[in-house]
Amino acid sequence: MKKSEKTLAALTSRTRPGTTSQPTVAPEVAEKLRIEGLELSDLTYKTLSFFHENPENVIFRPLKKIDYFTSLEKDIREAGMILSPLIAMPNGLLIEGESRLEIAQKLNKEGIPGFERLPVRLILSVLSEDEQKKRLYLGNLSRFEIDEETRLILYAEIWSDFYKNEPSKGGRPKNHDTVSQFLGEKNTIDENHDTVSQFLEKKRPSAAKIAKEIGKSERQTKRDAAVYRDAINLAKEKGKEKPEVEDIRAARKITNEIRREKKPEKDIKNLIHEIVNQLKEKADYARTNNLDIKAEAYEESIEIIFKTLGI
Repeated sequence: MKKSEKTLAALTSRTRPGTTSQPTVAPEVAEKLRIEGLELSDLTYKTLSFFHENPENVIFRPLKKIDYFTSLEKDIREAGMILSPLIAMPNGLLIEGESRLEIAQKLNKEGIPGFERLPVRLILSVLSEDEQKKRLYLGNLSRFEIDEETRLILYAEIWSDFYKNEPSKGGRPKNHDTVSQFLGEKNTIDENHDTVSQFLEKKRPSAAKIAKEIGKSERQTKRDAAVYRDAINLAKEKGKEKPEVEDIRAARKITNEIRREKKPEKDIKNLIHEIVNQLKEKADYARTNNLDIKAEAYEESIEIIFKTLGI
C-alpha cells in the first residue's frame, strides 16, 4: 500500500467515540451512505482510466463556480490526496466525485504523486437508470448553491409523478374504467409483463418522504408541487414542453398574489366570527340573569349580521 493510501486509511478508519468498530470511511460519509441505503463495496482504489463522467451531470457543470473549484483544488493539493472517496457504479460510471476526479487528473498531469489511483466505493445495489439519476441529483443538490426555481425543476426530474401530476382524490374506479384508465395515462402497466399488484407497488412518493429528503416542510413541498404544475401550464401556453426558471418564477408570483388577496378576506371572516361569539356570550349571560330584553337585543344583532352576510 502506498504512503498516501495508508494515510487515507488512517484518517478514515478512526474509531468513533463509544464504539469499537473500525469504519472504512469518515463518519460523516458513512452516515450519509447509511441514510441513502446503498449497498457499497469496501474502500478500494482504481486508476484514473477506470472512471468516466456521468452524462446526467451536464446540468450541474455550469453551476460549479470558479471559487468552488479553487477551494476544492487548494484542499486537495494541501492534503496530497483525495480524502473523500468517490462513489461509482461497478463499470466506473461516477455517481459522486466528478470535480474530485477532474482535479486529480489535473494534478496527475502536473506530475504530483498520489493521484494515479483514487479511493472509491462501488455501488453493489442494483440501480435502474432513474435511480442512478436520482442519486446523482440529490448528491449535487446538497452540494451547490442553486436558486429555488432551478432546484424545483430538478426535484421534478427526480420525483416526476409527484410534481407533475395532481394528487389522487382517492376512491374506487368507476365500473366502466379499466385499470389503466384509473391509474392515469402515464401510469399504465408496461409491456414488461408486470402484474397489476407489482405495478401498484410502485407507489407515488409521499410529500412527507420527499420533504424529509430535501429538508423542507411537508406543507411547503406540496405548495412547490402546485407551483410547478402551474408553471407547466404557463410553459405550454408559450409552446414549451417543460417549464423553465422564468415559468417557475411567474407561477410562484401568481400564487403569492392570490394568497395575499385571500388573507384580508380571511381576516374579516375571523373578525366577524369573533364578534358573533362575543354577542352569543352576552346573550347567554343576559338570559342567565333574566335580562330577557338585553338577550333579545344581542340575538337580534346576530340575526342582522347573518342576514347581511347571507349566512
